[in-house]
Amino acid sequence: MKYFIFLLLFSCAQSRVEYDITSVSLNTDEKEILEINKNSQSDYGPSKEVISNEEEKKRKAIVSLTLYSSIYHSLPFIEFIKQIEKKNLNISMISSQGFGSVLAALYAKEKSSSYLEWKLFDLLKRLKNLKPYTSEWREILSVFIKEEFGVLKVSQLKLLLLIPQLIDGRVSLVQNSSVVEVLNSSLNLSDKHNFFYKPKNYIEEVELVGPDLSFSISFIPKVVQFKTLNGLEWGIYTRYLGHVMKSDSGIYVMRSERSSEIDNLEPLSDITKDYSKQINEYVQMLEQKIKDWQEESTTSLI
Repeated sequence: MKYFIFLLLFSCAQSRVEYDITSVSLNTDEKEILEINKNSQSDYGPSKEVISNEEEKKRKAIVSLTLYSSIYHSLPFIEFIKQIEKKNLNISMISSQGFGSVLAALYAKEKSSSYLEWKLFDLLKRLKNLKPYTSEWREILSVFIKEEFGVLKVSQLKLLLLIPQLIDGRVSLVQNSSVVEVLNSSLNLSDKHNFFYKPKNYIEEVELVGPDLSFSISFIPKVVQFKTLNGLEWGIYTRYLGHVMKSDSGIYVMRSERSSEIDNLEPLSDITKDYSKQINEYVQMLEQKIKDWQEESTTSLI
Protein backbone atom coordinates (compact mmCIF):
# COMPACT_ATOMS: atom_id res chain seq x y z
CA MET A 1 0.00 0.00 0.00
CA LYS A 2 2.81 2.43 0.96
CA TYR A 3 4.58 1.48 -2.25
CA PHE A 4 1.42 2.29 -4.28
CA ILE A 5 1.02 5.74 -2.64
CA PHE A 6 4.69 6.50 -3.30
CA LEU A 7 4.28 5.64 -6.99
CA LEU A 8 1.16 7.80 -7.26
CA LEU A 9 2.87 10.86 -5.74
CA PHE A 10 5.94 10.33 -7.88
CA SER A 11 3.79 10.05 -11.00
CA CYS A 12 1.97 13.35 -10.21
CA ALA A 13 5.19 15.20 -9.50
CA GLN A 14 6.72 13.91 -12.70
CA SER A 15 3.75 14.98 -14.82
CA ARG A 16 3.82 18.47 -13.23
CA VAL A 17 7.49 18.91 -14.13
CA GLU A 18 6.86 17.79 -17.70
CA TYR A 19 4.05 20.43 -18.02
CA ASP A 20 6.34 23.22 -16.88
CA ILE A 21 9.10 22.28 -19.29
CA THR A 22 6.87 21.91 -22.33
CA SER A 23 5.11 25.24 -21.65
CA VAL A 24 8.26 27.35 -21.48
CA SER A 25 11.06 26.37 -23.80
CA LEU A 26 14.57 26.84 -22.44
CA ASN A 27 16.19 26.47 -25.84
CA THR A 28 17.22 30.01 -26.96
CA ASP A 29 17.56 28.85 -30.55
CA GLU A 30 13.82 28.34 -30.84
CA LYS A 31 11.74 31.27 -32.13
CA GLU A 32 8.67 30.55 -30.03
CA ILE A 33 9.65 30.91 -26.39
CA LEU A 34 6.13 30.85 -24.95
CA GLU A 35 3.37 28.60 -26.27
CA ILE A 36 -0.18 29.78 -25.61
CA ASN A 37 -3.37 27.98 -26.53
CA LYS A 38 -5.60 30.85 -27.70
CA ASN A 39 -8.71 28.68 -27.55
CA SER A 40 -8.27 27.91 -23.86
CA GLN A 41 -6.86 31.30 -22.77
CA SER A 42 -10.04 33.35 -23.24
CA ASP A 43 -8.86 36.25 -21.06
CA TYR A 44 -5.58 36.80 -22.92
CA GLY A 45 -5.16 40.07 -24.89
CA PRO A 46 -7.68 42.88 -25.54
CA SER A 47 -11.29 41.96 -26.03
CA LYS A 48 -12.96 42.37 -29.41
CA GLU A 49 -15.02 45.23 -27.97
CA VAL A 50 -11.90 47.19 -27.00
CA ILE A 51 -10.33 46.75 -30.43
CA SER A 52 -13.54 47.89 -32.08
CA ASN A 53 -13.65 51.04 -29.97
CA GLU A 54 -10.04 51.86 -30.83
CA GLU A 55 -10.74 51.48 -34.54
CA GLU A 56 -13.72 53.82 -34.32
CA LYS A 57 -11.74 56.67 -32.74
CA LYS A 58 -11.38 59.66 -35.06
CA ARG A 59 -7.92 61.09 -35.63
CA LYS A 60 -7.60 64.75 -34.75
CA ALA A 61 -6.89 66.99 -37.71
CA ILE A 62 -3.56 68.81 -37.85
CA VAL A 63 -4.69 72.43 -38.26
CA SER A 64 -2.56 75.43 -39.21
CA LEU A 65 -3.68 79.00 -38.59
CA THR A 66 -2.14 82.09 -40.20
CA LEU A 67 -2.86 85.59 -38.93
CA TYR A 68 -2.16 88.31 -41.50
CA SER A 69 -1.13 91.24 -39.34
CA SER A 70 -2.98 94.56 -39.26
CA ILE A 71 -0.87 96.16 -36.48
CA TYR A 72 -3.18 96.83 -33.48
CA HIS A 73 -6.20 95.40 -35.25
CA SER A 74 -4.47 92.04 -34.91
CA LEU A 75 -5.42 92.15 -31.21
CA PRO A 76 -8.93 90.62 -31.68
CA PHE A 77 -6.91 87.45 -32.29
CA ILE A 78 -7.08 87.02 -28.48
CA GLU A 79 -10.87 86.68 -28.61
CA PHE A 80 -10.57 84.41 -31.64
CA ILE A 81 -8.27 82.04 -29.73
CA LYS A 82 -10.60 82.10 -26.70
CA GLN A 83 -13.46 80.92 -28.90
CA ILE A 84 -11.23 78.25 -30.44
CA GLU A 85 -10.42 76.92 -26.98
CA LYS A 86 -14.07 76.96 -25.87
CA LYS A 87 -14.89 74.74 -28.84
CA ASN A 88 -11.96 72.43 -28.00
CA LEU A 89 -10.56 72.93 -31.48
CA ASN A 90 -6.91 71.99 -31.67
CA ILE A 91 -4.41 74.24 -33.45
CA SER A 92 -1.07 72.58 -34.22
CA MET A 93 0.72 75.28 -36.24
CA ILE A 94 0.53 79.07 -36.13
CA SER A 95 2.03 81.78 -38.29
CA SER A 96 2.05 85.56 -38.63
CA GLN A 97 4.18 88.57 -39.56
CA GLY A 98 5.13 91.93 -38.04
CA PHE A 99 3.26 92.79 -34.83
CA GLY A 100 1.03 89.76 -35.39
CA SER A 101 4.07 87.50 -35.11
CA VAL A 102 4.43 88.51 -31.44
CA LEU A 103 0.86 87.36 -30.76
CA ALA A 104 1.48 84.12 -32.64
CA ALA A 105 4.71 83.42 -30.72
CA LEU A 106 3.14 84.11 -27.33
CA TYR A 107 0.33 81.67 -28.06
CA ALA A 108 2.75 79.09 -29.47
CA LYS A 109 4.82 79.25 -26.29
CA GLU A 110 2.13 78.07 -23.85
CA LYS A 111 -0.88 77.30 -26.09
CA SER A 112 -3.07 79.33 -23.72
CA SER A 113 -5.34 82.30 -24.47
CA SER A 114 -5.07 83.37 -20.80
CA TYR A 115 -1.28 83.47 -21.04
CA LEU A 116 -1.48 85.37 -24.34
CA GLU A 117 -3.86 87.96 -22.87
CA TRP A 118 -1.85 88.40 -19.67
CA LYS A 119 1.44 88.95 -21.51
CA LEU A 120 -0.08 91.35 -24.04
CA PHE A 121 -1.61 93.40 -21.23
CA ASP A 122 1.93 94.03 -19.98
CA LEU A 123 3.31 94.73 -23.46
CA LEU A 124 0.57 97.18 -24.46
CA LYS A 125 1.21 99.27 -21.36
CA ARG A 126 4.81 99.66 -22.49
CA LEU A 127 3.85 100.57 -26.08
CA LYS A 128 1.29 103.23 -25.17
CA ASN A 129 1.73 106.51 -27.10
CA LEU A 130 4.57 105.10 -29.24
CA LYS A 131 4.46 105.23 -33.02
CA PRO A 132 4.49 101.70 -34.48
CA TYR A 133 7.55 100.49 -36.36
CA THR A 134 9.81 103.29 -35.16
CA SER A 135 13.18 102.42 -33.61
CA GLU A 136 11.86 103.27 -30.12
CA TRP A 137 8.78 101.08 -30.61
CA ARG A 138 10.91 98.20 -31.84
CA GLU A 139 13.34 98.63 -28.95
CA ILE A 140 10.52 98.25 -26.40
CA LEU A 141 9.33 95.16 -28.23
CA SER A 142 12.86 93.77 -28.46
CA VAL A 143 13.32 94.03 -24.68
CA PHE A 144 9.94 92.35 -24.09
CA ILE A 145 10.72 89.56 -26.57
CA LYS A 146 14.10 88.91 -24.96
CA GLU A 147 12.53 88.75 -21.49
CA GLU A 148 9.82 86.41 -22.69
CA PHE A 149 11.67 83.98 -24.96
CA GLY A 150 15.31 84.18 -23.89
CA VAL A 151 17.30 81.53 -25.78
CA LEU A 152 14.27 79.48 -26.85
CA LYS A 153 14.32 78.09 -30.36
CA VAL A 154 11.27 78.13 -32.60
CA SER A 155 11.25 74.32 -32.40
CA GLN A 156 11.01 74.40 -28.58
CA LEU A 157 7.57 76.04 -28.39
CA LYS A 158 4.38 74.06 -27.66
CA LEU A 159 3.01 74.87 -31.11
CA LEU A 160 4.93 74.90 -34.36
CA LEU A 161 5.62 78.59 -35.06
CA LEU A 162 6.12 79.58 -38.71
CA ILE A 163 7.44 83.08 -39.47
CA PRO A 164 7.78 84.03 -43.16
CA GLN A 165 10.96 85.62 -44.45
CA LEU A 166 12.22 86.52 -47.90
CA ILE A 167 15.18 84.38 -48.92
CA ASP A 168 16.50 85.14 -52.41
CA GLY A 169 13.23 86.92 -53.13
CA ARG A 170 11.05 83.94 -52.23
CA VAL A 171 9.00 83.30 -49.08
CA SER A 172 10.53 80.77 -46.70
CA LEU A 173 9.21 79.71 -43.31
CA VAL A 174 11.76 79.94 -40.52
CA GLN A 175 11.75 76.88 -38.26
CA ASN A 176 15.26 76.49 -36.82
CA SER A 177 16.29 79.95 -35.57
CA SER A 178 15.82 81.50 -32.13
CA VAL A 179 12.43 83.06 -31.42
CA VAL A 180 14.06 86.39 -30.55
CA GLU A 181 15.89 86.52 -33.87
CA VAL A 182 12.91 85.77 -36.12
CA LEU A 183 10.54 88.12 -34.27
CA ASN A 184 12.97 91.05 -34.33
CA SER A 185 13.54 90.51 -38.04
CA SER A 186 9.78 90.42 -38.71
CA LEU A 187 9.31 93.70 -36.79
CA ASN A 188 12.08 95.52 -38.64
CA LEU A 189 10.71 96.97 -41.88
CA SER A 190 14.26 97.89 -42.90
CA ASP A 191 15.37 94.25 -42.83
CA LYS A 192 15.94 93.02 -46.40
CA HIS A 193 14.40 89.67 -45.44
CA ASN A 194 11.17 91.24 -44.19
CA PHE A 195 8.06 89.55 -45.60
CA PHE A 196 6.24 92.88 -46.13
CA TYR A 197 8.49 93.78 -49.06
CA LYS A 198 7.01 91.00 -51.18
CA PRO A 199 3.74 89.92 -49.52
CA LYS A 200 1.78 86.92 -50.68
CA ASN A 201 -0.58 84.31 -49.31
CA TYR A 202 1.95 81.65 -48.37
CA ILE A 203 -0.53 78.84 -47.73
CA GLU A 204 1.36 76.61 -50.18
CA GLU A 205 4.53 76.98 -48.12
CA VAL A 206 2.58 76.21 -44.94
CA GLU A 207 0.98 73.12 -46.46
CA LEU A 208 4.42 71.71 -47.29
CA VAL A 209 4.97 71.42 -43.53
CA GLY A 210 2.10 68.91 -43.38
CA PRO A 211 -1.19 70.22 -41.93
CA ASP A 212 -4.48 68.53 -42.85
CA LEU A 213 -6.32 71.87 -42.87
CA SER A 214 -5.01 75.43 -43.29
CA PHE A 215 -6.82 78.67 -42.44
CA SER A 216 -5.76 82.27 -43.06
CA ILE A 217 -7.43 85.23 -41.33
CA SER A 218 -7.04 88.99 -40.90
CA PHE A 219 -8.87 91.73 -38.97
CA ILE A 220 -9.31 94.96 -40.94
CA PRO A 221 -11.60 97.96 -40.27
CA LYS A 222 -14.28 99.04 -42.71
CA VAL A 223 -12.06 101.87 -43.91
CA VAL A 224 -8.35 101.58 -43.13
CA GLN A 225 -6.81 104.73 -41.70
CA PHE A 226 -3.47 105.61 -40.14
CA LYS A 227 -2.81 107.99 -37.29
CA THR A 228 0.98 108.12 -37.11
CA LEU A 229 2.38 105.85 -39.81
CA ASN A 230 3.89 107.75 -42.74
CA GLY A 231 6.72 107.66 -45.23
CA LEU A 232 8.33 104.27 -45.91
CA GLU A 233 6.30 102.43 -43.28
CA TRP A 234 3.03 103.78 -44.69
CA GLY A 235 3.93 102.73 -48.24
CA ILE A 236 4.96 99.22 -47.22
CA TYR A 237 1.89 98.62 -45.07
CA THR A 238 -0.70 99.99 -47.52
CA ARG A 239 0.72 97.80 -50.29
CA TYR A 240 0.65 94.79 -47.98
CA LEU A 241 -2.97 95.44 -46.88
CA GLY A 242 -4.00 95.87 -50.50
CA HIS A 243 -2.82 92.33 -51.15
CA VAL A 244 -4.58 90.94 -48.05
CA MET A 245 -7.92 92.48 -49.05
CA LYS A 246 -7.88 91.19 -52.63
CA SER A 247 -10.86 88.90 -53.22
CA ASP A 248 -8.67 86.12 -54.63
CA SER A 249 -6.04 86.25 -51.87
CA GLY A 250 -7.39 83.16 -50.11
CA ILE A 251 -7.43 85.05 -46.80
CA TYR A 252 -10.63 85.29 -44.75
CA VAL A 253 -10.82 88.99 -43.91
CA MET A 254 -13.05 90.04 -41.02
CA ARG A 255 -14.15 93.65 -41.55
CA SER A 256 -15.36 95.85 -38.71
CA GLU A 257 -18.41 98.08 -39.23
CA ARG A 258 -16.55 101.30 -38.47
CA SER A 259 -13.53 103.09 -39.85
CA SER A 260 -10.51 102.94 -37.62
CA GLU A 261 -6.80 103.72 -37.44
CA ILE A 262 -4.93 100.45 -37.33
CA ASP A 263 -1.81 102.08 -35.87
CA ASN A 264 -3.75 103.66 -32.99
CA LEU A 265 -3.73 101.70 -29.72
CA GLU A 266 -7.31 101.87 -28.47
CA PRO A 267 -8.56 99.88 -25.45
CA LEU A 268 -8.51 96.19 -26.34
CA SER A 269 -12.23 95.82 -25.57
CA ASP A 270 -13.09 98.60 -28.05
CA ILE A 271 -11.12 96.99 -30.86
CA THR A 272 -12.39 93.47 -30.14
CA LYS A 273 -16.11 94.29 -29.97
CA ASP A 274 -16.02 95.41 -33.63
CA TYR A 275 -15.17 91.85 -34.65
CA SER A 276 -16.98 89.71 -32.06
CA LYS A 277 -19.90 88.66 -34.29
CA GLN A 278 -17.65 87.74 -37.22
CA ILE A 279 -15.29 85.84 -34.93
CA ASN A 280 -18.17 83.70 -33.63
CA GLU A 281 -19.41 83.01 -37.15
CA TYR A 282 -15.97 82.08 -38.43
CA VAL A 283 -15.16 79.81 -35.49
CA GLN A 284 -18.43 77.93 -36.11
CA MET A 285 -17.46 77.55 -39.76
CA LEU A 286 -13.99 76.36 -38.81
CA GLU A 287 -15.49 73.85 -36.36
CA GLN A 288 -17.72 72.44 -39.09
CA LYS A 289 -14.83 72.14 -41.55
CA ILE A 290 -12.82 70.19 -38.99
CA LYS A 291 -15.79 67.88 -38.28
CA ASP A 292 -16.28 67.32 -42.02
CA TRP A 293 -12.60 66.43 -42.40
CA GLN A 294 -12.76 63.97 -39.50
CA GLU A 295 -15.86 62.35 -40.97
CA GLU A 296 -14.26 61.99 -44.39
CA SER A 297 -11.02 60.75 -42.86
CA THR A 298 -12.82 58.11 -40.77
CA THR A 299 -15.00 56.98 -43.71
CA SER A 300 -11.95 56.51 -45.93
CA LEU A 301 -10.49 54.03 -43.41
CA ILE A 302 -13.57 51.78 -43.39
